[in-house]
Amino acid sequence: MASHKRVHSESFNDYAQSSKARKADDSPTPSDPLEIANARISSLEQQIQDLHDFINAEGLTRSVPESIRQHMNRQSGAAKTLADQIGDAAAEVNEELSDQAMRARKTGVTSDDISSAMMEFLAEVKGVWKLPGGIPIAFDLVMDLARYSYGWLGDSDSGSEGYGNRPSDRVIDRLISQLAVERRRVEPSWNHVKAHESLSKQNKHLAEYGIDGFARTVSNSWQGGRSLLL
Repeated sequence: MASHKRVHSESFNDYAQSSKARKADDSPTPSDPLEIANARISSLEQQIQDLHDFINAEGLTRSVPESIRQHMNRQSGAAKTLADQIGDAAAEVNEELSDQAMRARKTGVTSDDISSAMMEFLAEVKGVWKLPGGIPIAFDLVMDLARYSYGWLGDSDSGSEGYGNRPSDRVIDRLISQLAVERRRVEPSWNHVKAHESLSKQNKHLAEYGIDGFARTVSNSWQGGRSLLL
């Protein structure tokens, strides 16, 4: 799996200066007090936008104070931006722990530990879900987190499968079931069959290691190609 580590290549000052240079205005400096005030407001608004763009570009949206995030959540594409950052962070944790789980007999790290590590990211799904257009994006994010939650399972005798102490499974199960219903409501043309096939394939793989599959509530309603969500 490719690394998802983000390289912070420039400071905010560098970012803002480059942005300012790109958007330079050669108009004369206003002399009227009202014009001066309006120019100052425009300058402050641009600085705020530069700050938001920098935060998004550096993947820091999840870390900013709630007061700042509330403003950022009003921007177009906020749900996807937040989901991408959650997914990237989860993938990085998955990669680090999966490498250790492949050597479980030595490291003691198993799929159980990866499951526990995903709880932090699952707690953030609601933040995506509640944003405009966030339901389909939140569903796809949970599907990714489900995949990340068990890591790179090795040979059956490697010990990487753990001992069945996987707190994320029940949470993922519930979220997939709830979001599937919501997604059908807001997106009637959604190809839920594809999602079901993906879950079935994933569950079959997990069963080889004695790990219960995900979204049993939804999967049971999709038997025989039928869906109670139709």
